[in-house]
Amino acid sequence: MATNPAKFLKDVAGQVYAVVVDGVVYGIAGADGQAEAERKAQESERVQAEMKRATAETARIAAENQRATDQAKNNADQAANNQAAQGLIAVLLTDGQYDPATREPTVTGEVGKMYMVPSGLSGRENRYYEWMVLNGEWERVGTTDAAMEPLTTDEVDTVADGGTVTNNKVLTGTGLTYLWAKLKAAFAQRAHSHGAGDISSGTLPVERGGTGAATAAEALAALGVTVGEADAPETGAPGSIYIKML
Repeated sequence: MATNPAKFLKDVAGQVYAVVVDGVVYGIAGADGQAEAERKAQESERVQAEMKRATAETARIAAENQRATDQAKNNADQAANNQAAQGLIAVLLTDGQYDPATREPTVTGEVGKMYMVPSGLSGRENRYYEWMVLNGEWERVGTTDAAMEPLTTDEVDTVADGGTVTNNKVLTGTGLTYLWAKLKAAFAQRAHSHGAGDISSGTLPVERGGTGAATAAEALAALGVTVGEADAPETGAPGSIYIKML
């Protein structure tokens, strides 16, 4: 017969895991115990730390993508400037931008650009008349099938942001390189990670850190936990937990 009142030992969750009678500790079958409670608390801290790490990694990748996009734009702008410094830029004119009778441009010309007006001639040669602004006046230079004026990075930005660009410029290799850099920054890479907070639907399997179930009862079963009013079997299945309801 006990000479002192029994004392109950509880874990951090308030669950009784043992009874102390006359200085002797008696464990309660089915309870997690203090060590298990502490392990769960440490695991929770580890999961939270991993979530913070994943969030920081996502922010780092986004910053790196933005840096790459900015660098690509700078490179494309520099290449366009170099091209302009090395030679003339051809500008293709369309109906309404030149006199149909004389084929002389009617737009305001810029020094350093070659304006191409469709000649209307048949065949693969002499498809355009060449015009330049000299001393403030239009001067016809000749005929050619030269390359057209390239799209600028600002115009690529306009199209990528859902805007509209209406001209006859062409997408050069420089412009394509910049556009590809923007596309890679706008869409997730094939190999990337998400934080746990991004999961909003579906069921995670046990091997992915979930329970493989949609309800609490199904989750217990999936994790090998048996809850009932019967005593636990004398020989339980390895990795199973039996909880007797009182």
